[in-house]
Amino acid sequence: LFVEGIDRDINSDIVTNIIRGPLIDFTVTMAQRYAIPVRQGFAMEEWDGRAKRWVGRTADLPFADSRPLLLVPRTFVRRRRGTFSADRYYRHYVLPEIQQQHLNSNSNLVRVLKSGVVRPPFKKTLQALYPDVKSTNVDSTINHSALLDDYRQDAERNFTVIGHSDLAKATGSRPDWDRVLQDVLQVPVGNPSAHDYHMAVEALLTAVLYPALDFPVIEREINHGRKRIDISYTNIATSGFFYWMHAVHNEPCSYIPVECKNYGREVNNREFDQLIGRFSVQQGKVGLLCYRGFTDKNLAIQRCRDALLAGQGIMIPIDDADLEEIVAERKRSQDGLDLRWFFDRFQQITS
Repeated sequence: LFVEGIDRDINSDIVTNIIRGPLIDFTVTMAQRYAIPVRQGFAMEEWDGRAKRWVGRTADLPFADSRPLLLVPRTFVRRRRGTFSADRYYRHYVLPEIQQQHLNSNSNLVRVLKSGVVRPPFKKTLQALYPDVKSTNVDSTINHSALLDDYRQDAERNFTVIGHSDLAKATGSRPDWDRVLQDVLQVPVGNPSAHDYHMAVEALLTAVLYPALDFPVIEREINHGRKRIDISYTNIATSGFFYWMHAVHNEPCSYIPVECKNYGREVNNREFDQLIGRFSVQQGKVGLLCYRGFTDKNLAIQRCRDALLAGQGIMIPIDDADLEEIVAERKRSQDGLDLRWFFDRFQQITS
C-alpha cells in the first residue's frame, strides 16, 4: 500500500520465503498421508524465527521437472487477486477522504451546482493534483489512521476461502461423497478396526466440513502430551453453524475436537466425559463425538444436554445414520458452510 517497488508479486515471494519451513512440514505431511512420490534429501533453507536467521535443512519432497515442489494449504488460496492493492486503497479510501477535506474547508475545488447544492471535487481532479499513489497513501494515512483500519476490516470481510466448487472448476475433480461415506460405513465394528474407522471419519469430515473447518491434525497432543485428540480441526468458518457458535452463542471454539468410537456397544458417560476432558477456554468447548450408532440416540442427546446445562461444553453426537444425512445435505449445498443438520441437532440438544 505504501512502499515503492513493493507489490503483490514481490510480497508473495517474501512471504513464501519466510514461511518456507511450515510449508515444507505441510508438504511432507501431505505426501505421507496421500502416498505422493517424493525424492529424498532436497537441501533448502528456512527462516528460524527464534534465532532470527536462515538455517539449512533437508526434506523428502514431491518434485516437478526435477525441482522440489511445495504444497500450499487450500485455505491460503484466494478467489481473486489483489486482496491488498495500493491503487484500490487510493481510489476508494484516500481520495474520498481528500474529497471530504476539500468539502469541509470549502476550497476553490468544491463544485456548486445551479441548484446551490455543494459537491466535492471530482476524483479525476484530485488524481491530477495527487498523482503519486503511494506517497498520497502515506500522507493521508499518517493524518487519518482510521482509513487503514477501515480498509483492513473491509478486506478481511471480503476475503473468501476457495471452496470445493472453485477447486472443481480448476482441477476437474470434486469429492466423491458416496465413496468417502461408504469408506466409513464399511469399516467393521470393533476395536481391531478402530484405526481404520478413525482415518475414514477424518477423510469424510475433512471433505464435508470444509471450508468451515480445516487443517485436520490426527492424534493431536494437548496438555504436554498427557492427552490426545483423535482429530482436531481449526475453525475458520465465516458463516454457518461453527461461526454461529462463536459469534452468536459466544462459545469458544477456535479448535473443534473430534473423538471417534468404533464400538459395537452403547457409548456411555465415559466416552462423553473423555470429549469434555478435551475442552478448554483456550482450545474451545465445542466438539463432535462420532460413533457407530449402537445406542439409544435420544439417550446420547440427553447426555449432551446434561453437559451443556452443567456448563461443560457443547458436544454434537454423530452416528452412521447421521453421517448419511449430513452427506445427503452436503451434496445439495454448494460449499458446505451452512449445513442445517448441525443447527437441527443443536436444537434437539437444547430443547
